[in-house]
Amino acid sequence: MGDMPSSLSVFLRGRHRRSYTPISMSISEPHTFNDGRWSISSRSDKLGTTISEVEQCSVIGEGDDGGLDGWMTVFGGFLIQAATMGHVNAFGVYEDYYKRVYLSEESSSLISWIGSTQLSLLFGLGIVAGVLFDQGRFKFQMYTSTLLYILCNFILSLAKPHQFYQLFLSQGLGMGLAMGLIYSPSFSVISHHFRRRRSFAMGIVAGGAAIGAIFQTIMLNYLFESLGFQSAIRANASLNACMLIIACFTIKCRPRMVKPEEERRNKSCLNVLSFFREAGYMIVIAGGVVINLGLFFPAVYIQLFSFNKGFPRTFSFYSLAILNASSVLGRVLLPVIADHHDPLLVLIPICFSVGVSMFAFLAVSSIAGDAIVAAVFGFFSGAYSALLAPTMSSMSKSEGEIGARMGIAITFAAISCLAGPPINGVLLGNEYTWSKPIIFSGACIMLGCICLVVAKYYHTTEVSAATASSASSEISHFRKDENSSTISGQN
Repeated sequence: MGDMPSSLSVFLRGRHRRSYTPISMSISEPHTFNDGRWSISSRSDKLGTTISEVEQCSVIGEGDDGGLDGWMTVFGGFLIQAATMGHVNAFGVYEDYYKRVYLSEESSSLISWIGSTQLSLLFGLGIVAGVLFDQGRFKFQMYTSTLLYILCNFILSLAKPHQFYQLFLSQGLGMGLAMGLIYSPSFSVISHHFRRRRSFAMGIVAGGAAIGAIFQTIMLNYLFESLGFQSAIRANASLNACMLIIACFTIKCRPRMVKPEEERRNKSCLNVLSFFREAGYMIVIAGGVVINLGLFFPAVYIQLFSFNKGFPRTFSFYSLAILNASSVLGRVLLPVIADHHDPLLVLIPICFSVGVSMFAFLAVSSIAGDAIVAAVFGFFSGAYSALLAPTMSSMSKSEGEIGARMGIAITFAAISCLAGPPINGVLLGNEYTWSKPIIFSGACIMLGCICLVVAKYYHTTEVSAATASSASSEISHFRKDENSSTISGQN
């Protein structure tokens, strides 16, 4: 049999162009094509095999890591985090104000259901948001969530005192749904623009949650005292609306070359089902669920904690701001280490430090002690939150899995986010026995840390096994090709 020419149609995306340029080549002899980022080699096709198309989705080259669109996307993600997770992290202000003024007849546990519902929906919609993101519907998510968030935030200002259901429906349910649609995609979209510095870029985005919590905490505390609830909420809603609208115009998604809808959907289902067979991935999720039972105790109760300890009112108002300010450093600095090491390996000692600092709240008896413990806890808890997205990303086998993997992990985390603050509220009781929720929260974090250690072992084993299997497959394929070439030559 003589050499039979084959056709190679390659779609290459230019460095600074959004269009795809088709390039056709006829290959009958060994040939190599290289444009600096692609390297496509072909042997002489003696058996007449046809190579019809090479597809690549959102390829990021070394010189393409970031760019103007990339950093504008980081800025937009930062604003989304400030308006969503930043607002959730400021719920301690609401908890304190509702307990003292607006819902004074209700228990701390009942009031905390507003914040826990908001937080659980922010995480719980992760799997839906992740699948929509992987299907290329990020802009739809962005515009829908922005509209719903702004509407519910302004409706919150109309809620009347001692009307729990009005606060719950607008703040807990409505705003929680809006946040859930966009929270995890604001991290996933970073993968469109960054590879080498992905953890650093995601750390900056996560820093928006801490920065947002700082100014939202100070703003709400000041406006509640000076303007009252309704005017304070309207001012805060206007700020959140501005941030989300700006984010709509700054975030850029790279175009993707995708297969037909049905085939893509089937492939997505198969990949999602395969995630649940990965022991390392599932143990990380289990660890995150346990950790979240205690992780948000300070964010919800630290302002009430400081006030109840008899510390000055001014300091109590700023205790949550201190925690969130130190969280900024943890979210931005420590993820840099994960760019050079396995993110899961970096996450383990950070999680242990979060648990230790949680137990340190038991020894707080002065303003200085409260400030130091809050700062240390904020630093390590911020780093933990920032490294979750890079950890899920590092466990993905392809770029197309990142959104779904993060969505699944965040959805499971929603379970404990919903239950954690109310459980702490029940343990706290009307007598304000602070040792019970602190010990419970610290124990949950330490148990979750153990899960992460076990997950690291299983993940390393799975990667080693996959690498060995891939190498064996390549060797077998190479030998088969050689035998086929020999038979063809003899004919």
